[in-house]
Amino acid sequence: MAKTLGIIEGNSYVAVLTAADRATKAADIHVMRYERIGEHDVAVVIDGDTADVQIALHAAAQDGTTGGVTTAILTNTRLRGAFGLPRL
Repeated sequence: MAKTLGIIEGNSYVAVLTAADRATKAADIHVMRYERIGEHDVAVVIDGDTADVQIALHAAAQDGTTGGVTTAILTNTRLRGAFGLPRL
């Protein structure tokens, strides 16, 4: 069971929060951090097993009404320190 990070990013707090809500309801993941990027962009970092993070990110990207949300998956847990997250 490898730990994986997922990132949900968008240009609207409401869109990213809605996508993160869908992600947490779709799979067993944890919201680790919320970040503002510049003036407009927002990102949420999630954590979980690889399969759960993939399912969660897929669910987060499915809603057509809150466009502008993108997702990314990072399977290298050594990068956790770069995000200011506790190491496992």
